[in-house]
Amino acid sequence: MAFKASHSKACCKVNKPSEVLYVGSSTTGIKKRLTQHLVDCADQTYALHLYAWFKGKYKVDVLEYDEPNEVIQLIEDNISNKLKPAFGKQGGNNK
Repeated sequence: MAFKASHSKACCKVNKPSEVLYVGSSTTGIKKRLTQHLVDCADQTYALHLYAWFKGKYKVDVLEYDEPNEVIQLIEDNISNKLKPAFGKQGGNNK
């Protein structure tokens, strides 16, 4: 049974299997966003919730840019398009 079907947490969009799990950005704080993905967060928060299901090892790469939010979204979408992550969608949350 798929994770999304067996859990009540709000999950990221599932794509194809990939060595890259997720590409994302934060304009409100990377520490909070990483905590949501890796440590704990409300069930209604769209995140990977890795703490709830993933038992393997992973590596987190953080890139920092000093650009407007619209440019950050373009950078994120470009990286996601190249890396083809297993989870997540392209475009901002208002799409």
